[in-house]
Amino acid sequence: MLIGCHVSPKLRRDLFLVQANPKNAGRNLKQLLCEAIGDLCAKYEKAVAFEPKMCEDCGRTFLRAIGTLAKYCSTCAPRNTV
Repeated sequence: MLIGCHVSPKLRRDLFLVQANPKNAGRNLKQLLCEAIGDLCAKYEKAVAFEPKMCEDCGRTFLRAIGTLAKYCSTCAPRNTV
C-alpha cells in the first residue's frame, strides 16, 4: 500500500532534520514515517508496527505490518495474485 501526501517545504525540511539527528543514525525517512504512523495508531488504540521485508519477486525492500504475510511489494503484488 502506498501512502502519500504533499507537504509544505518547511515540513519537508523538518522531516529531513529529524532524519539527520544522530539519535536516528542508520534509519531512513520511510522507517521514521512508519514509526510516526505507528505512534499515531497507538494513540488511538489501533496498534500497528512495521518491519522491512524483501519482495520475493523484484527484490526491493518494502515495509509490511508485523503479523501479515505479505510477500510482495505494492508494484509486484497485483502480478502475483491468483
